[in-house]
Amino acid sequence: VLSSGYGSLTESKQQQLMQNLFYVKELFANFAVKDTAYFRFGKQTITWGTGYFFSPSSNTVNLSAIDPEDTTKQVEGPLALRTQITFPGSQNCLWAYMIPDANLFTFNSASYTYAKNTAFALRGDIVAGGWEFGAGGYYRNEHAPRGIFTASGTLFNKIAVFGEYVYAYGTETEWSKQSGWDGKTSVFQATAGGTYTWKEPQITFAAQYYYDGNGDDAFNKATHGHNAAGLVSFAKVFTTDITASMFGNVNFTEKTATASAMLFYSPVTELKLGAGPYVIWTSFDDKPQAAVKLSAELVGGKF
Repeated sequence: VLSSGYGSLTESKQQQLMQNLFYVKELFANFAVKDTAYFRFGKQTITWGTGYFFSPSSNTVNLSAIDPEDTTKQVEGPLALRTQITFPGSQNCLWAYMIPDANLFTFNSASYTYAKNTAFALRGDIVAGGWEFGAGGYYRNEHAPRGIFTASGTLFNKIAVFGEYVYAYGTETEWSKQSGWDGKTSVFQATAGGTYTWKEPQITFAAQYYYDGNGDDAFNKATHGHNAAGLVSFAKVFTTDITASMFGNVNFTEKTATASAMLFYSPVTELKLGAGPYVIWTSFDDKPQAAVKLSAELVGGKF
């Protein structure tokens, strides 16, 4: 059936379609040295960052960003060698990553050049008093080096809070136009937020603020500048078969926003159907555009 549909498509379009139909999210192998050092090699999502809707730390090392409208969707990670070293008698650990250029394995005359583009990332985590603090760095030849700081914990034993801070020396545009360490600007990214779950009637609240100082150089231009997102999720509406959520996302710099309210019904455990209004503001000066959003989710896949 697929081949019969390819007749009128160009070769590039065929390749793009096949990539959308089949791709590998993660494929890796684990091995360990005693109970101290753990290694993982392969395509993998790197679990940096503490953010719920936005995570500049995760954006630094992964290939895609968190989707604020679908935070459970897996972020695509790179091909990498991960080393985890744990400190006996504690929850503290050290993470080291080597992220080669994907073209390194073409084994041609340019392989040396690709090898120079291997990225290195290092991060340490410390757990103290119910809080977790992280600090790390990222380096890739002729790209903006970054320093990363994260924190997460609870307030009043009820509210889970988190924060991230990323400092970059220069933008990617600056490094692409001029190599060397002179003449680069300082770029900051910061985010903070929290979540709270009301056990009965099972309502979850989540909110997060995010500032991205990259401007047009941002990892995801739609999120540069000042952003805020919030979610109210109902795990039970009269019955556990019916759930609901309300979501909002605002970019104050671009003056754009989205909002939705979804009602979900699960007739069986393996199936989840959803419907609700979806509103988009392409500009605060214009009237919003409204539509009906429909969704269907099966265990192990989405449509």
